This record gives sequence, C-alpha cells and structure tokens, in this order.
Amino acid sequence: MKIFLWAIVLALTACSSPRGAQNGTPSARSDRDSTSTDISEKAEYNPDKVSSREVPQALNLRDYLARVPGVMVDGYNVSIRGGGPPLFVIDGVQAGRSLAQAESLVSVHDIDYVEVLKSPTDLAMYGRLGGNGVIRIFTKKGE
Repeated sequence: MKIFLWAIVLALTACSSPRGAQNGTPSARSDRDSTSTDISEKAEYNPDKVSSREVPQALNLRDYLARVPGVMVDGYNVSIRGGGPPLFVIDGVQAGRSLAQAESLVSVHDIDYVEVLKSPTDLAMYGRLGGNGVIRIFTKKGE
C-alpha cells in the first residue's frame, strides 16, 4: 500500500508546475531562445476551415466541403472519413444531417467560413449527435 501511495505522490510531483511558477516568477523552462516558433503562428493554419476568401466563386456549399481534407462529397451525400452523414450546424443552430437542407437554409453568398470538426475533443460538445462529425457553417454578420 505504501509503495502505491509513493508512486502516486511521485507521479503528481512530476506533473506539477516547475519550481518558481507557483509564486509568479518565471522558471528556466519558460525561457525560450529567439529561434523558437511562436505557438500563435501555428494556430493560424487550420486545414479543416475554409473561408469565403479561399473559395471566392463558390457555387454551393459542396464547393467549400470539397476543399476540406477527409470530407467526401458525392452529389448530396457527404461523409467525413467514410462515416455516416455529419451534423450540419449553421451559426450555432443544428440544421440536421442533410446537405440539401443545409444548402436551402443558407445562401452561399452569406457564408463567411465553413469548419469541419473531426476529432473527438471537438465533437464532445455535440455528444451522440456529433458521432459522424460536424460541419459548422458561419455566415457573414453586419454586412
């Protein structure tokens, strides 16, 4: 039992913040040289997000979806990584699983960007409904 408790204590101390971080002083780990890459630069590129600037002459929603890796579009059948039909969400409102219905609810000229959620962490907020993936459509606002 004591060995088990010591293993837990060691694991927790290994996961704790570095010395000096508790009282607000920077640690040696947080110091980086000027050649390191900034995290914000990496976060800008998202292959699962297609904006209206990338598809300026889009005829329909399928033009947006065809540019996202892992999304297969065959007529009005859409699947993410070979799964079933994804959930379509337009400006935060669930629009069902039909591409035709999603296209009828939003004009292609009003689309600001389309984002495809594939990872389990992104899909957690949609629960069981997001099991086949989620296609979020954001429209232009204020124009």
